[in-house]
Amino acid sequence: MTWEPPARPDWVQAVNAGGILPIAEGAELPLERDALLAEARAALGIADGGMADFGSDEFLEPLDVLLPALEKEAELTVIGRWMTRRFLLRFLEVRLQIVEYVRGDPGVVDEETRERVVTAVRPAFDKFVHGTEVRFTAACWVVDARAS
Repeated sequence: MTWEPPARPDWVQAVNAGGILPIAEGAELPLERDALLAEARAALGIADGGMADFGSDEFLEPLDVLLPALEKEAELTVIGRWMTRRFLLRFLEVRLQIVEYVRGDPGVVDEETRERVVTAVRPAFDKFVHGTEVRFTAACWVVDARAS
């Protein structure tokens, strides 16, 4: 016996058929790095100050791997693509906000504060930590990270 997923609700079918224009139009927008960075800046009213707006550029390489994979391999539905795009934009917007906050108060990233935050938050993530690896499934994505 093989498993077959249940039929999608009518509203999901309508969205995926392109029947809900704001979502369909948003899903058609590119999943391109520069376009997403610009849109995140615009959402927060931040003029383009280059990559410095986002702090370090260490997140670019993973993003440059993820975006083409989403475009070419993920086979996202209209609603999946729209949700993924919104999710990525929100992460970029939050990164901009954090960088701006830290620039205004650099003391928030001192080692003592970092240690207190890690100590407070770590227990919630312990079940995902396996030695030097962090593994969990987020929605339909498997996230796998390794300590360097």
